[in-house]
Amino acid sequence: MMLQHRDAFNSTVLTMMNGSEASAGDQWLHRTLFNIRMCFLPIIIAGTVTNLLNFVVLSHREMRTLSTSVYLFALAVADLGVMYLELFRVWFEWMNIVRPEVYFTDTYCKMANYTNGVVRDFSNWLIACLTLERLVMVASPYRAKDLC
Repeated sequence: MMLQHRDAFNSTVLTMMNGSEASAGDQWLHRTLFNIRMCFLPIIIAGTVTNLLNFVVLSHREMRTLSTSVYLFALAVADLGVMYLELFRVWFEWMNIVRPEVYFTDTYCKMANYTNGVVRDFSNWLIACLTLERLVMVASPYRAKDLC
């Protein structure tokens, strides 16, 4: 499968739109972008597997009683959302899996930008809350259970 992509890359991408051959700089840029695109799928798979492992570990009964575990569970959900909304969208666009007309509608752009912003902000606020909780645990360990 990788060989087919490289053949397609060599035959179509290196020829400019006006029919002339691409320069060495253009070839390097296209080859680099191609390699970046091929790295997205392993990142998505690794992120999914590790977040699913987080779900399994953090969903045990003993772990659910700790507030830190609840924050980490929510953070795993937010991280999956960020990863799927950002990486899958970009990977689908770059690999031409979905027609480009889908991505250039006004409704899609508004929904994608809003959802991406909410999920990214949610992830950032969870990290801030987790940091604040750990600060309370370190600053006053005896009162931490009451405060958290």
